[in-house]
Amino acid sequence: MTNLNIPEQAPRRSSLDKRFSTSIISWQIVAAVIVAVVVALYFLFRGHALSLPPTLGALQLYREINGSEARRAIEQLHGKDVADAESLIGWYGGDSATATLYASEYGDAQKAALIYARMSSTIEKGGGGFGHYVLSQINGRAVSQCLGMGQVHYFFAHGQVLYWLAVDLDQGNRALDALMGFADLQNE
Repeated sequence: MTNLNIPEQAPRRSSLDKRFSTSIISWQIVAAVIVAVVVALYFLFRGHALSLPPTLGALQLYREINGSEARRAIEQLHGKDVADAESLIGWYGGDSATATLYASEYGDAQKAALIYARMSSTIEKGGGGFGHYVLSQINGRAVSQCLGMGQVHYFFAHGQVLYWLAVDLDQGNRALDALMGFADLQNE
């Protein structure tokens, strides 16, 4: 008789091996689901760190844009890339007064302070179409003020956020006070 090289059958897996293999796969699936749920909950409940106040003194927020749309608008104003992706722009109005609030959140407070210092320096030297630059200390914070385009402009860094408020002159102090109070609450 000739020897046929017939391969042996693979050994059968015991039911214990099958359960152990299934158990490992089940735990991997459960772990993946848990990780996915935790990540989703983090992004859902972490809150939107950057936000705008619903009012600035007597002025009510009536329109807001964020993300890439806000970034494009800020870049268009400056003619170059100046804002981080996390930016908001809000338009306020009431009793024939208007205001626009720009807020950009940078990676850390040092970067926001650096950008603020650059802006202050440029405007203090007469750049950007603004005049009558004044630097004040308000509640222990450096706040820059200038005039331009028919409005008073205030800008300051608070933590990681750089704020720029353009507001009609008669509403300037009230709107700035409201914004600074809001920024203090956001930074707690």
